Amino acid sequence: MAERLFTPEEANALVPRLRPLLAALREAYHEHGFARAQWEELEALVGPSAPGAGAGASAPRSREDEEELAAWRAKADALGARRRDGSLALLCYRDDEDAIRFWHDATSGFAGRRPLDEL
Repeated sequence: MAERLFTPEEANALVPRLRPLLAALREAYHEHGFARAQWEELEALVGPSAPGAGAGASAPRSREDEEELAAWRAKADALGARRRDGSLALLCYRDDEDAIRFWHDATSGFAGRRPLDEL
């Protein structure tokens, strides 16, 4: 997927579309976690002789599940903007916030959130 850069104003216009997307992504993540827990419980009961069990085995997922998760991840990729010095700033949004007001660089992640006025 090609990189898309947004101004903070353009990104904030997308917030109404981001909220349901993030909710769906969170739901898919929890469903996957539940399926993995069930798989691990089954493996603990049956042991490594179970088909597909053993070292490195993980909960089976259909191709459709994989594609759906990949599509949600692609849609929720970080929104980017350019800083005054030309470096990339990742616009940082949590779905409990009413607008995008923070950014961070690619290495600091959420812990490095800074106010937009510092761009």
